[in-house]
Amino acid sequence: MPAQSGYWTAFYRGNQAYVWCLLALCLVFAALPWFVVPDDDEVPVAARMVHAILVALIYFVPALVALRRRHPGRMSILVFNLLLGLIPPVWVALLVWAMTPPGETTLV
Repeated sequence: MPAQSGYWTAFYRGNQAYVWCLLALCLVFAALPWFVVPDDDEVPVAARMVHAILVALIYFVPALVALRRRHPGRMSILVFNLLLGLIPPVWVALLVWAMTPPGETTLV
């Protein structure tokens, strides 16, 4: 019996990088309560949650750009982004790598 085609099968079969990105997003949301623990009453919890989500989205910009552009090295960019993305020069290098056309090489 052939596999049914649908949104989820295309999601998993077409590109495994989206699965890794979904896993990373789930981990971010699982860790969200640690980021929003209220220390004081000056900043509401909702503002802390929005801040944590925005920081997570900014953190994954190089991986999301690579996934969106279907970059040949998108899995490598995603893994490096997960492991070393907190280091600003590495984050910038990953963003440049994600923006580079597939046949072109750049030195950062």
